Amino acid sequence: DRSSTSTQATNRTAAKKMAPPPLAQALDYIDRALAAPPSSPDALAYAHGAAQKRAVRAHLADLLKVFPGLAVRAADFHANDGRVSRVLKVEGTVPMHYLGARYNVPLVAWLPPEYPLAPPLAYVTPTPSMVVRAGHSFVDPGGQVSSPCVRAWRGSLGGSGGSDLSTAVQEMAMLFGTEPPLY
Repeated sequence: DRSSTSTQATNRTAAKKMAPPPLAQALDYIDRALAAPPSSPDALAYAHGAAQKRAVRAHLADLLKVFPGLAVRAADFHANDGRVSRVLKVEGTVPMHYLGARYNVPLVAWLPPEYPLAPPLAYVTPTPSMVVRAGHSFVDPGGQVSSPCVRAWRGSLGGSGGSDLSTAVQEMAMLFGTEPPLY
């Protein structure tokens, strides 16, 4: 029946229009995660108050606009000294262009408790069929990325002049294209 097919198509179109876009969904998740009360088991370890949370949200929003293939989630971060902190992390793939072809580099970036006063901790995360390139200029054997932007990080809770996550990941993508970190 033509009318029922037309109605079904209209309903599918209306449902698509009503669903929030992925960026809006991600920002809603970030807002809920940052708003968790300190006494909640879901509370994040960002203890520098509202200014820090605003900066974290702004950095993530800017990043997700440039790299929509990345996802944000809360997770337990295990520091080298044994401390465990619940923080936000970004994971997914970052595109790079090498010898005229596009490749996707798997990446995870942790926003530690002191972020953005401290830099993100970014790692390339090879799949089982990939290996971190030995002797890489800015990726260590464990996959940690130490790009110029990360090494020269200028922490700030707001205003201009501070480093930001989007710029850092854009630089990583550009540098990965000149010297691929995985093979």
